Amino acid sequence: MLIPVRCFSCGKVLAPLYPKFLELVKSGKSPEEAFNELGIDRYCCRRTILAHVDLYKDLLPFGGTLNRPERLKKLVQRYFEGKK
Repeated sequence: MLIPVRCFSCGKVLAPLYPKFLELVKSGKSPEEAFNELGIDRYCCRRTILAHVDLYKDLLPFGGTLNRPERLKKLVQRYFEGKK
């Protein structure tokens, strides 16, 4: 879904580096060059970034109540009806 904030293995903070990595790759650099430029030298961190797939934009239309305020309103009303 979202890029993990930290590497699963070593704990290095990766989330702020991911957009920069995408920009470098889109500009024509290889992933290896982008990793070297960003200072990502551990293979566990490289694996975490390379294996990540952005799915949140694909799943957003199915997001339940987040993008449907009328549905959220009905759920809240139904919840508080039982509390009276």
